[in-house]
Amino acid sequence: MKKILLIAAAVFLSVAFAFGERLPREQRKEIAKKLYGKIYVVNHPGLADFRVYVVDHQGLSDLRVYTANHPGLANRAGRWCYVDHPGLSDFRIYYVDHPGLADVRIYYVDHPGLSGPSPN
Repeated sequence: MKKILLIAAAVFLSVAFAFGERLPREQRKEIAKKLYGKIYVVNHPGLADFRVYVVDHQGLSDLRVYTANHPGLANRAGRWCYVDHPGLSDFRIYYVDHPGLADVRIYYVDHPGLSGPSPN
């Protein structure tokens, strides 16, 4: 159910982006709260559930991400485990090169305790 709701939100956001509307921070933060689990990186934005931009300061992020080594550890917001096959993933993401193109902005952290939605 979680995946269906997030995909529906992504479709809505894609349509809004197509008409030049920028995604409000509140909506990005709602997505960030639910984005965790097994992640597969796609090579085309049309194949992705979410478009992601990596920021260089955690104060600019919507989500602080910790990369887990095992899917069982990717059980909370901001904890991701990358998988090698799209059929194994909970979400498919595409990295964009401009923050205005992103559904969510992330910052990578080194400790699982630091992961999760950004407080700002």
